[in-house]
Amino acid sequence: MQTTLSDLTAQLAILKRPTPGDSNEVKALMIRANNAERRLANAQNQLAAAEEKMATMNQKTTVADSKWEARVKEYETRLRAAEEKVKRERQGYKERVLELETQIKCVSCFPNNMGRILISCCQKVPTKTKGTR
Repeated sequence: MQTTLSDLTAQLAILKRPTPGDSNEVKALMIRANNAERRLANAQNQLAAAEEKMATMNQKTTVADSKWEARVKEYETRLRAAEEKVKRERQGYKERVLELETQIKCVSCFPNNMGRILISCCQKVPTKTKGTR
């Protein structure tokens, strides 16, 4: 057992001694490993930064989208209100045309001066329609 132990110790001592070819190869491999680890760390940092930037951009676009949606709703509401106003005004104009046509009929039935006097009698009391000024 003693001899085996001394043989193994000798072999270990031989293996521990650096050989010229092995040490350069080991150094080169260690340098490559260190460089690879550094590149990995850089890539992970860049990935984290990109993910953070993406999250920020998504948040900004969500806010911008909600603002645009609010604007669109506001403009749709304004458009509907304007369409209703035009509709009311057209109805008011139609009523006014009927009133004027009635006045023309009254005036045309009588001679010049008499017709003008009767205009005030034929006129209805103007009724204000909803939405007209």
